Amino acid sequence: MRQVKLTRQEALGYLLAFLGWAALAAGSGLALLTLRSAVAPTVIAVLFENPYYQSRFFRIGGIAGVADGISLGVVGLLWIVYVFLLEDFLRTPISEARAERIRAASAGNQAGSAGVRPGLIVLARRVIVAAIFPAATIMVYLLLQGVMWLLLRR
Repeated sequence: MRQVKLTRQEALGYLLAFLGWAALAAGSGLALLTLRSAVAPTVIAVLFENPYYQSRFFRIGGIAGVADGISLGVVGLLWIVYVFLLEDFLRTPISEARAERIRAASAGNQAGSAGVRPGLIVLARRVIVAAIFPAATIMVYLLLQGVMWLLLRR
């Protein structure tokens, strides 16, 4: 079978998919770590109602340390799963458009790279959909900050 070269549009598509993946992976990691920093003090404040644990500077010790360690493991696992699924989710439209172009070229139809443009449009839509996860994480963080503020006010 003959090797089919990568076109400029396909290379651009893969580059944009990689950049979107890197930006969303970094953004979701920061969002999850930020959420984790709000969850642990909120849970401790709700469970123990102790001003020591309600302080903004969460100290590790006893049950608080265990909760902190578990939350870090859960957040890390959740982030790794998200990043692996995200890579496939963003790369697939470009790969499918490339496969369609290769099939058309092998059938004798010289369609060129016309199939890649829809792949870029699907990629743009998928980046927007994938950005919902970090945005929702930040919204939950802000909600928990509001809960913390209400708990510390009483």
